[in-house]
Amino acid sequence: MHRHCNLSGLNMLRNRFSHYRFGFDLWGFVVFLAVMIPTAVWCVVPAPADVLRAASGTPVVDAVGSVFQVLLIAGLCCVVNQERQKIRFSRLVILSIASCSFQNQLPEDTRM
Repeated sequence: MHRHCNLSGLNMLRNRFSHYRFGFDLWGFVVFLAVMIPTAVWCVVPAPADVLRAASGTPVVDAVGSVFQVLLIAGLCCVVNQERQKIRFSRLVILSIASCSFQNQLPEDTRM
């Protein structure tokens, strides 16, 4: 009976992941590039007192974080959902983009 439960779990995982394939997803790459914009600006115009360039006190945690960042980028760009729908710019999407865009233009004392 225990073996039957394992096979049932494997079938459930197989069904869940059957809609995905490996390939290149342009929108995943666009999302990755959008997330990397602040990092690119930070590298070109670093802060006067950049605390992030100092030696880290937790090198193992930093290394694990870097590995997971690479896995996230690979997942965004290389795993494609075959049943995905076209991206629609609904009111919620437009409001989210506007909210993120205007937050950087607020005075320093009103930011969270």
